[in-house]
Amino acid sequence: MPLLHIVPSKNDQERLIPMSPELVKILVEAQRRARGTSKAVPLSSRYDPNDKTFSEMLPHLFARLVGPTQNVLSYQYVRRLLVDIASHA
Repeated sequence: MPLLHIVPSKNDQERLIPMSPELVKILVEAQRRARGTSKAVPLSSRYDPNDKTFSEMLPHLFARLVGPTQNVLSYQYVRRLLVDIASHA
């Protein structure tokens, strides 16, 4: 069974999460799209609304260009996308 290795996690511990083959295919496709034409996923920062700070630059799969920088999708942005999709359904 494939395992997703997550480092660092929210508790600064390694995590291994079992995944189905279907989920592996979806994550590989998300990684391919995030890489674009480069060999690696671009580095991006994540805004922490509680601390009001940006994280160090890391390779996040779910990020987008905001001005000249690559930022992780916020909870509010993902929620707005899901609400829009649900209203069209």
